[in-house]
Amino acid sequence: MPSDYRMKKSVEPELQRFATLDELTQANIETIARIENAAHEARSTPDVIAVFVGNICGQPGFVLAQGVFIIAWILWNSNTSPQFRPDPAPFTYLGLGMGIEAILLSTFVLISQNRQQHIADRRNHLELQINLLAEQETSQMLSMLKQIMGHLNMPVAPGMDVLGETTNPERMAEQLEQALDSSSPSEVSEP
Repeated sequence: MPSDYRMKKSVEPELQRFATLDELTQANIETIARIENAAHEARSTPDVIAVFVGNICGQPGFVLAQGVFIIAWILWNSNTSPQFRPDPAPFTYLGLGMGIEAILLSTFVLISQNRQQHIADRRNHLELQINLLAEQETSQMLSMLKQIMGHLNMPVAPGMDVLGETTNPERMAEQLEQALDSSSPSEVSEP
C-alpha cells in the first residue's frame, strides 16, 4: 500500500494544478514561449544583425526600392550631360555595387539559415527526448495495466506483451536505415 500512496502523492499535485484543459494548454503554451524566449535571448550579435538585415531585405518594399534605384541610376547616367554622369554605360559602379550587395546579402541569409537550422536541431532533440520519455511512460503504464489485469484474473489483450516492452531507439534507427537503403530512390520520397 505505501507504493500506491507514493504514486498517488507524486501524480496528484500535477493533476490538481489545472482545473481545466484550457489551463493545462495555457501552461504548455507558456512553457513553449519560455523556451522560444530563451533561444531568442541567446542570439549572438552577428545573428541579430543577420535577422535584422534579412527582415528588411526580405520585404517587397526593398525589392521595389532596389528596382527604382537601378532604373533611376541607369536613366541618370544615360540621359544627363557627360559631365554629370558618374557611371556611364556599361554602368561599372552599379555592377560593382550590386555585386558587393549580393555577396553581403547572401552571407546574411546563410547566417540566418544557420541559426534557423540550429534552432530546428534543438527543437528536434527536445521532441525526441519528450517522445522517448512518453514511450517509457507508456510502456510502464502497460506493464502496470497487465499486472492489474492479472490480479483481477482478466485475460490480457493480444499484443500487450509486445507493446509493453521498452522500445530500443538505436535498433529502430538501424531498421529504418536498412529499409531506406534497400528501397530504390523512386520508392522513397524526399521531404
